[in-house]
Amino acid sequence: MGGDPDVPRRLALSVTAVADTLTASVMLAITVAFSKTIRNNGGMSTQSEDLLQSALALPDSDRAELAASLIRSLDTQSDDDVDAAWAAEIQRRIESIDNGEVKLIPWDDVMREMRDRKNG
Repeated sequence: MGGDPDVPRRLALSVTAVADTLTASVMLAITVAFSKTIRNNGGMSTQSEDLLQSALALPDSDRAELAASLIRSLDTQSDDDVDAAWAAEIQRRIESIDNGEVKLIPWDDVMREMRDRKNG
């Protein structure tokens, strides 16, 4: 097979970039959800707060997996149309990365900007 030997590396970079984007999106969604919960309910229970603090101490990949699992636990209905739409969106994002249409932002930069916004 005389294919482009660079394809596996490009695919790995694309998948990593999409995973980083999704991880940032998931973590942002969870942060917003927790913020709303705290504002609306006067705070989490001590057990929930302890669990959150333990989760925040995990490595990024473990936090992302935990976040995805928590979100899946809230979405008890599977919708094939939604799954297909996400698959198409992921493919579109991979292509836009490969085509140089988007600028990737490193995770550390995203988190630094979020902390800066939060701290004013």
